[in-house]
Amino acid sequence: MKTGLLTFYHIHHYGAALQAAALTREVERLGGTCEIIDYYVRQNNALFRVPTSPAAAASDLHTALHYLPLRRRYQRFEAFQREHLHLTDRRYKSMDQMRDLSYDVLLCGSDQIWNPTIFPDGQFDPVFFGTFSPARKAAYAPSFGISEIPEEMRADLKKYLAPFSHLSVRETAGQSVLRDLTGREAALVLDPTLLPDAEAWGELASYPAGYPEGAYVLCYCISRPGVLAPYVRALARLTGLPVVQLCGVRRKVVPGARCILDAGPAEFLGLFQHAAAVVTNSFHGTAFALQFHKPFFSAVSPRELADPSNARTYGLLRRLSLGDRVAGTGGTASPGAEIDWEAVDRTLAAEREKSRTYLAEALSGQRRSHLVPLQAQEKEEKEKGKPPVLASYETCTGCTACFNICPRSAIAMERDREGFLRPVIDEAACIR
Repeated sequence: MKTGLLTFYHIHHYGAALQAAALTREVERLGGTCEIIDYYVRQNNALFRVPTSPAAAASDLHTALHYLPLRRRYQRFEAFQREHLHLTDRRYKSMDQMRDLSYDVLLCGSDQIWNPTIFPDGQFDPVFFGTFSPARKAAYAPSFGISEIPEEMRADLKKYLAPFSHLSVRETAGQSVLRDLTGREAALVLDPTLLPDAEAWGELASYPAGYPEGAYVLCYCISRPGVLAPYVRALARLTGLPVVQLCGVRRKVVPGARCILDAGPAEFLGLFQHAAAVVTNSFHGTAFALQFHKPFFSAVSPRELADPSNARTYGLLRRLSLGDRVAGTGGTASPGAEIDWEAVDRTLAAEREKSRTYLAEALSGQRRSHLVPLQAQEKEEKEKGKPPVLASYETCTGCTACFNICPRSAIAMERDREGFLRPVIDEAACIR
């Protein structure tokens, strides 16, 4: 079976490159061929850019001062793409150029390919719904990036989604969007980087000469560390190990950190593989700390905490019973707390199997017996059943246990007037 993959891959971002490589590998593991459609969406990897602000000018100055390692990083990304991303022979810049492409199935995902706000015109890009081709269409873990679709975009989105034989998303907010818009139940699947196991990722890892010898605390932040900085310092004190910073943000997170600027995707994997502990505010930083069994702390944005249904990192850690590894929540584990990796691996293995089953069925066109719309029996159960009994307003601690366990994502965590998270039942989604 010939599969065409529509995803973000071009930008020199660790998560983008590794998720594209992982999804390609998984499709081929299932016996098909997978070709990433080289669709260029104006993502700029140039080391120097036209300065449009003082911050951009400062970034160019930093690049000039560290040109050699940043040039190595660029070259390593390009080499990884050539070796592990199977691209079409031609680069396409418009939908009209793509109409002669021929595939058995078009696979759309993952990443925020269905987020209209990231495109220059603020609209959905129909290319990422495969509208240029009559091939069967399936989705693997795309994200809308927003919880509600603007009214003026709903008709177009519904039209784009109609031909899809299989729908899946990576966040519960995406499930709600699709349920509301299409009446269909989408699978909630893992990010592609969690489909291969640590052994498979280890085969792609590189650890060049000159990288730190011995153990270290790895800090990977894609934005200012905020609440993570105390955890970096605490882990360094507790372990007596040096701090190595994989840049993301180029400013040192803590004084004395060794900054590594030249890592490509393979070196990224090597740095996580050799770390003693990880502190990160990146989803993929969290994913690879999990893959390589590294004690870790993650930070999520205030937006994620306020809207758990649209939260990648928070959602993943809840599913693995690791919510206490999120820094700054009041229930964060102590720096020396251990992780029950056997329990994590059991849960992750079960989630991986469900996601792989979905992908196999999506590629083959089989019926998704485990993911069907609400049937008459469910509606009857809903009419007869009683609503779930939640803690009273006075006794609720906002622990999110009810939110985590609901099999239909019918419970949302919403902030009350005083700013505390409280569970709210979505009557339309609840089946009692």
